[in-house]
Amino acid sequence: MKKRAIATCLFVVAAAAIVSFVAACGPPPAESVTARVDKLFAEWNRPDSPGCSLGVSRNGVVVHERGYGMANLELGVAITPASVFHVASIAKQFTAMSILLLAQRGQLSLDDDVRKYIPEWLDHQHRVTIRHLLTHTAGLRDVFLLIELAAPRENSSDRNEALLRILARQRGLNFKPGTEHAYNNGGYNLLGSIVKRVSGQSLRAFADASIFKPLGMKQTHFHDDPAMIVPKRASGYSGGAGGLRLTGEASAVVGNAGLYTTTRDLLLWEQNFADVRVGNPALVAAMQEPTVLTGGNSSPYGFGLQIGRYRGLRTIGHGRRPGIRRIRGAISGSGARDRGAV
Repeated sequence: MKKRAIATCLFVVAAAAIVSFVAACGPPPAESVTARVDKLFAEWNRPDSPGCSLGVSRNGVVVHERGYGMANLELGVAITPASVFHVASIAKQFTAMSILLLAQRGQLSLDDDVRKYIPEWLDHQHRVTIRHLLTHTAGLRDVFLLIELAAPRENSSDRNEALLRILARQRGLNFKPGTEHAYNNGGYNLLGSIVKRVSGQSLRAFADASIFKPLGMKQTHFHDDPAMIVPKRASGYSGGAGGLRLTGEASAVVGNAGLYTTTRDLLLWEQNFADVRVGNPALVAAMQEPTVLTGGNSSPYGFGLQIGRYRGLRTIGHGRRPGIRRIRGAISGSGARDRGAV
């Protein structure tokens, strides 16, 4: 059986920082690996600096866990492997998995028109499907800009439903669905609402029952209650000429973001891509395939995952938000496959 190296890292760093994670296919002795990893994060491993929580597993067994730097500079709390981070757009792959599980159960089809689940959708000129939302090819307007431009309305107890109503009222798209790729947070927020309407459960409840609990991810949840206390939560920071500053966090908006988790839990999720327990191998493989546009070109996005190349090797991962950097990734080539996240 081939050995697999899996690493997950959550960052709370200054916005201008650039961090590299290098994984070798043939790992040297454990002491050398530890020393090399510590050296990578030494710059942030200080009592006056935001930092990183790092976990490494091999064949599903955690072999290295460590925190570097501070989770909260105001209170002097250091980062540990148990620190809980808001991982921003990494949430999208869990929203995508939720949709794919509903499709696997026959409760929806990826090629269904969104109007089947959002009957208040006003644009009848274009056919927008769930697949278009998953792959950022729907041509939707930027809902977070539209909400700033919209006239004041009554306060909604569910911000996600408020965003849905704004998108449902848009009377045009930026391009014909399927013809282009344009990253769009609103599409994934819509997917979270579709999960709720189809399953009868909130995205938080559905993902907890269908993904997190089966994988043993006990410290992971979609944060749909902004007043909820999250023990061991790490703060996000950005930096500039005036020094470090706290960054704001999304308030109860889920689907496109809103996920809180730890390195240990993310290692369990990473293992599901090697030894599938949630979904099936075909479903997991589909998440990692680039999208073919109607003109024949491919986009660098699958279902909740970005696809690229690094030094000639295929990479699969996702990105960051200001104040929090976490890049889930996989590198394959030369007959070996290493998975990791930074």
